[in-house]
Amino acid sequence: MTSRPNQRQIVIRTGEPGVLARWLCDELFFEIADEQTVYNGDCSLLLLAGNTAAPQAPVPGTYYTGLAHVALAAAEIDRALAHCKARGLRLQTAAGGGSFYNPGVFGEGERYFNILTPFGFVLEVAQRVCGPLQK
Repeated sequence: MTSRPNQRQIVIRTGEPGVLARWLCDELFFEIADEQTVYNGDCSLLLLAGNTAAPQAPVPGTYYTGLAHVALAAAEIDRALAHCKARGLRLQTAAGGGSFYNPGVFGEGERYFNILTPFGFVLEVAQRVCGPLQK
């Protein structure tokens, strides 16, 4: 299976695509589509061998462009956070262990937390305050 119609596909370069695919399936409900692709809902990740890190530290006053993180939408942010904590994932959360709130996006804002993957990139798990995903 390849990317389905209307499915977004994000390329992630990693040293071990197969290991990352298994981790995403074990920890975050992704499914394997083919040798290089995993998916969850309408999110499709193309996992390719390669380096994810910036080639060098940016010069002051400049920045490195590229993938900073992948944002995954959640229908129930508190349930998603509880799942990730129960799995022992390395997380960035607000004080007290809850989700962050960003009032500056999607009208009324979003609640989110970050998963620090063991593969060199960050997964943001987010829920819009207004018009969240349908279950």
